[in-house]
Amino acid sequence: MKSYFLSTISYFAESQLTVTILHFCMRAALTPSTVADQTYYVTDTPLSVAFPTWTSSIPTCGPTKFTAKLQSGGGLPSFIKVTPSGITVLTPNPGDVKKYSLQFVAIPPNGYNPSTSTITVDFKVDVKCVVKKI
Repeated sequence: MKSYFLSTISYFAESQLTVTILHFCMRAALTPSTVADQTYYVTDTPLSVAFPTWTSSIPTCGPTKFTAKLQSGGGLPSFIKVTPSGITVLTPNPGDVKKYSLQFVAIPPNGYNPSTSTITVDFKVDVKCVVKKI
């Protein structure tokens, strides 16, 4: 008597699935309100300018942090200070007289939106002309 063995060949296909979970705020677009250009006069009291309000296309995804930088990409001069609510300008130095283009930057919460939203504001630091009678 002959014996036969039935052999079964099994094929296993393996595939890999990557699931990326994104926060719904990734789709939010931030739109800033406008801020008028400003003039600060050397030796005046500090000039404070609030960060503009930003509107988010998804109301619960508005920006949580703000910063400011020079539009040219350099760091801010030491007499322009960033505060949590905006910037403050104060200088007694006539050598600081010039026009500075600043970018206000809104940073989305937890970096959900990979891009930031910016608005440019020109700051002119000038010297007041005072005319006195002789």
